[in-house]
Amino acid sequence: MAEPTPTTAMIPIVDHEPTAAVYVTAQRHRDDLVVATVRGEIDLSNISRLEKELAGHEEEPWLVIDLSDVGFCGVVGARLLHETAMRSSTAGRRFEVVDNPAIARLLKATGLGDGVVRRTSIGAESF
Repeated sequence: MAEPTPTTAMIPIVDHEPTAAVYVTAQRHRDDLVVATVRGEIDLSNISRLEKELAGHEEEPWLVIDLSDVGFCGVVGARLLHETAMRSSTAGRRFEVVDNPAIARLLKATGLGDGVVRRTSIGAESF
C-alpha cells in the first residue's frame, strides 16, 4: 500500500493593508504663485492622487510643493517630482520643492533630484 502524500492547501493571501494617506491642499499666494502642501505618505497606492493635484496646477507660472511634513516618499514620488520639474523647465515655468532630510536623501540616492529646485523651508519672506 502506498503511503499518502502530504498535501498543502492553497490559501490566497489577501492584502488588507489600507491605502497610505496623502493629503494635499493648495493655496494661491500671488497671481503667479501656488503653494501645494502635502502631508502623509507618498507611495504607489496613492501617487495618482498627487499626480492629479500637480496636473491641476501645472500651468501656473510658479508652483511650490511643500513636502516638509511628508513622512514617507517612495521612488514613485521622486520620479513624479523629477518629471514635473523637467516639464516645468521646458515650458519656462518655475517649480520648487520644499523638502525634509528624508526627501532630500531620496532625491539624491535615486538621482532624480537633478533639475529639481529644492528649498529647506517656506515662509512669507521667501516670496
